[in-house]
Amino acid sequence: CALPIYSNKLLVRGTFGNPNWISGYLAAIFPFIFLLVLSNKNKLYRYFYSIGAIIFFLFIILLKSRGAWIAFIIGLIFYFFPFILSYAKKIKYKKIALLLFFIFVIFLSVAGYNKLYKMNEASADGRIFVWKVTALMIADKPITGIGYGNYFYKFLDYQEKFFKKPGNKKYISHASELRQCHNEYLQIFAETGILGLSIFLIIIYLAFYNGIKLLIQTEQLEYKILRVTLTSLIIILIHSFVDTPLHNVLPIFLLLFLNIIIISHFWSLNVKTYSKSFLSKSFLLNNSVIKLNCSFSLKKNKKLVLSGFVIFVTLFFLSATLQKAKAYYFWQKGINLVKQEKWNDAINSYKKAWEILPNMGELKFNIGAAYSNLGKPKKAINYIQESLNSFKDKNTYISLGFAYMNIGKYGKAEKVFKKLSKMLPNLLLPHLLLAKLYQDSKRPTECELEIEKVLKMKPKFDDSYSRAIKDEARKLRELLRQ
Repeated sequence: CALPIYSNKLLVRGTFGNPNWISGYLAAIFPFIFLLVLSNKNKLYRYFYSIGAIIFFLFIILLKSRGAWIAFIIGLIFYFFPFILSYAKKIKYKKIALLLFFIFVIFLSVAGYNKLYKMNEASADGRIFVWKVTALMIADKPITGIGYGNYFYKFLDYQEKFFKKPGNKKYISHASELRQCHNEYLQIFAETGILGLSIFLIIIYLAFYNGIKLLIQTEQLEYKILRVTLTSLIIILIHSFVDTPLHNVLPIFLLLFLNIIIISHFWSLNVKTYSKSFLSKSFLLNNSVIKLNCSFSLKKNKKLVLSGFVIFVTLFFLSATLQKAKAYYFWQKGINLVKQEKWNDAINSYKKAWEILPNMGELKFNIGAAYSNLGKPKKAINYIQESLNSFKDKNTYISLGFAYMNIGKYGKAEKVFKKLSKMLPNLLLPHLLLAKLYQDSKRPTECELEIEKVLKMKPKFDDSYSRAIKDEARKLRELLRQ
């Protein structure tokens, strides 16, 4: 059957691929724009920076990312906390004011939570569902985790396990294929275990501990820079509780940049302090002041070794990156050739990419799918089965099932489609494919049952794709009853 490909189009994607990530990133760099507005003495520049800040603020609001909003508000509270504290000291009835403030915060939190939750209940419930599936991964391997980068590969298996419990059937409408957990901390915990999570949290703790410590000691300009740096860091980390912004290049680069600012400030301050204390211990000898020069420079030979090492590492990673870029070029070329139905050329292009990326499961699946379309199901089965060792999605199982049907192995095809229907119980297509399989293998009763399932099921998205599947099921039922 010819069915349209489903595409979940988001209003704003950009190079991020998701409006939540865009909003979170804009919220994280907003404090730096705000600093430029406040600290720049040139009126013209301040005017342009102010326009930029307003545009950023409007985009953060209009993108409707609730996680980014919450992170942004908490970040602003941290930034303005010194002003709030200095103002609070001037109030006469401090205890009453503090009590009223806490009542206001609680009321605002409850009202805000209800309002934000009701903005998109399905999205909020979907996150809760995903976190529960992730909890199964954590419970299964709490120490070492399921393996870094394996979240997407393992998700469907754990989702199937989750739905085996009757009490979890209420979440069937949220079943999906996910690459990320919508919570950085849970995903780090699931993939790397308590060991990986501990390392991540220690790095964050040290950044904040040293950052706060530096705020007390630094001068005015450095103080402002550090405050916006910590504000930006807080926004990223709060947003990470409800999303996975660190799975995108720009936010992870920003996080590293923020840590570098804190480390460089900490290092420069400590060098100054050490130098002063060292020079203060200069001693008099024969009425001459001998000042010991505190120098952290390396000897020439050590500098050469270090420079050579840096150059070697840089060239190594540059070479590896260029090789990967070459592989992804051939991979994308293969995808474009598939769209033109040039199956042999696509396979040759995929194989060139595979020579560079031999462990890429998705690439093996692409080769298998191309062989299936070329009418070579046996070769397709070999590649697709091999791809399942490191890559899984609905298309993998659909292609494998079709390949088995094409060589008359209906029993194996049935197992594949049933497996998929358990992994994604809200997916219509596996049941339609089972109905077609039962029709081809002369099992009309089972065919009728699968058709009824398709027609009665409520899909996750009521779109043209789902309606096309239901129409196909109705046609099949009419054909069956003739």
